[in-house]
Amino acid sequence: MTVKTSSLVQLAFAVSLGLALTGCEQSGNSDASQGIAAAPQAKLAMAPARFAAESSAVNDGSQQSYIEEKQYLRFELPASEVQPKWKAASDQCQPRDCEILSASIQQSNQQQPSADLTVRVARDKAQAFLDNLGQNGLIESTITRQDRTAEVIDVDAKLKNLQDVRDRLRALLNQNTGSLGDVVQLEKQLGDVQARLDSATSQRAYLANQTEKVRIDMHFNTEPSFSDEGIFGPLKNVLYDSGRIFVSTLSDVLYFIIQLIPWLIVIIPASWIGLRLLRKPRRR
Repeated sequence: MTVKTSSLVQLAFAVSLGLALTGCEQSGNSDASQGIAAAPQAKLAMAPARFAAESSAVNDGSQQSYIEEKQYLRFELPASEVQPKWKAASDQCQPRDCEILSASIQQSNQQQPSADLTVRVARDKAQAFLDNLGQNGLIESTITRQDRTAEVIDVDAKLKNLQDVRDRLRALLNQNTGSLGDVVQLEKQLGDVQARLDSATSQRAYLANQTEKVRIDMHFNTEPSFSDEGIFGPLKNVLYDSGRIFVSTLSDVLYFIIQLIPWLIVIIPASWIGLRLLRKPRRR
């Protein structure tokens, strides 16, 4: 029994050393992984299932790349077309291949309508989404890409190492040898490894969602109209500013009068009494 216990402790020590090395590797890359903290479960559920593929997969003889892509589109449309264009773009986003991150529209009698829509589309469906959206009213288009390959490889390596450590710990526990203290220590280490494994899995799912889908930000604005401004537009602006300045000045005067009224109640009687006192000596 002593030999078995000694062997179990040695194996546990080796596993603990492997876990410590994994922890050092994680801390050395903490700056890279800070921006990819675990995403909400709702978004993780929508991450593509392909994230489990090895990052070292070969594509046409070269290492697979993981690129995060974002596109920004700005449209200027007649006021009557802003809401239909925004709704058509929203309706294109089907839950299976697309998710709406944010959507808003502003309509009022005081201002022209405008709308915003942000979606994340599966990469193989992104071009079809853009084609259906059309280029009518498109005045600005921007594409930005960021290489996330190094981050994916790092997280995949962590996942593999943590899975190996977890499997070794489970094998040790299944042997049912050693003292109760050894078993408790192994279970504690197993729980720590599983927590790190869950965190790494969430990071990988987040990266998959970023690299296997394209984020598209769209802004729909009302195009400027000559009839809105007209030839008398500058004159109208001058008259408006003049009236605003006049009203503002008048309000300042009214504030001053209101603040002066309490003092007038004291000043007027005091002035009248002072004049009466000054007049009496002259009469003598």
